[in-house]
Amino acid sequence: KLKRKITGGLIPQTYLESIGLWINYKLRISYIVKNSLAQKLGLKKGDKLLKINKNFIKSYSQIKKVLSKIRDKQIYLLLSRNDFQFFVHFRR
Repeated sequence: KLKRKITGGLIPQTYLESIGLWINYKLRISYIVKNSLAQKLGLKKGDKLLKINKNFIKSYSQIKKVLSKIRDKQIYLLLSRNDFQFFVHFRR
């Protein structure tokens, strides 16, 4: 787990943090760790999280619930950047 904490309503200790991705309460990426998997996937600050695997994400609290129920080794994220939607995927 990452030791560094960033202020601004970030979800503490989630799987997304372990890949270098910090999400705020508005479901937007607020921080990406340099040289992390998230950065290598091309994610950028301000991208909005819309979906995790087949689950639409409508609230901040839903992220942790959805991630805790995923048993697949593949994780797919649907994000939006400047009104363009795109998927990224990675293995647990």
